[in-house]
Amino acid sequence: MNTALITAPSGYSFRDVLNDDRTFWGRVVESAVGAHLWNTRDPATRIHYWRDVEEKYEVDFVISRGPHLVGIEVKSGLKKSEKGLDVFKQRFSHAKQ
Repeated sequence: MNTALITAPSGYSFRDVLNDDRTFWGRVVESAVGAHLWNTRDPATRIHYWRDVEEKYEVDFVISRGPHLVGIEVKSGLKKSEKGLDVFKQRFSHAKQ
């Protein structure tokens, strides 16, 4: 759970990623959030990924602890579609987002 394992072998400089490959930048940001969630969770907390295969909606991270459920969608750019979170909330009405 260390983003250096993604970035070091990539061959990109920080400037390259910000200027040329925003898709890679998004993956790095999402991985950094996931690594932080994983590295700071307590043993009773579970971290999942959710995807609706038929409709192709997804939520980057779902945190569960006992009956509590939280959906997290990570965005690193200006585009802010939250359809996955909306569908997740419809399916799991007790979840927070």
